[in-house]
Order: sequence, then C-alpha cells, then structure tokens
Amino acid sequence: MNTAFFRKIADDKWFHQFIIATILLAGVVVGFETYHDRLGALMPLLHLLDYLILLVFTAEAAIKILAEGNRPGNYFKDPWNVFDFVIVLV
Repeated sequence: MNTAFFRKIADDKWFHQFIIATILLAGVVVGFETYHDRLGALMPLLHLLDYLILLVFTAEAAIKILAEGNRPGNYFKDPWNVFDFVIVLV
C-alpha cells in the first residue's frame, strides 16, 4: 500500500468538505426517516441513502487508517477518530 497516497487524500481539503457534506446529509436523512408514516414512498430511497452514507463513513475510516502506514493504531489516538469509528460500527 502507498501510505503517501492515502495520507494525501486524508489531509486534502475536498475530502474534509465531502465528509462534512455527508454528515449533513446523514442528519437530513435521519430527520426525514422520523416521518416514515408520511413518507412511505420515499423510504426505499432513504434506506439507500443510509447505506451509501455508511459506505462513505467506512471508506473514510479505511483511508485514514491506511494513511497511518505501518502504524494503523495511530488512527485511534485521535478521540474524534475513535468516536467516528464507534458510530460506524453501531
């Protein structure tokens, strides 16, 4: 694996902006899902978006872990990374 490649992605401004946009989208999707009785026809789309959001967050964690190279445990030294990782697992 090329650690520098993953480090470049993890540190890039567009990557951070994309993750923030995904977090905002996740909040909107959760908000809409609370009205499942009124949005029955949209529920399949919302479930698909949920799945795609989970994939994005899983990829984010993988990229950040791979960016640590031969010391992947360093990823878990940042409390925000631990929080994100636990949320993805749940």
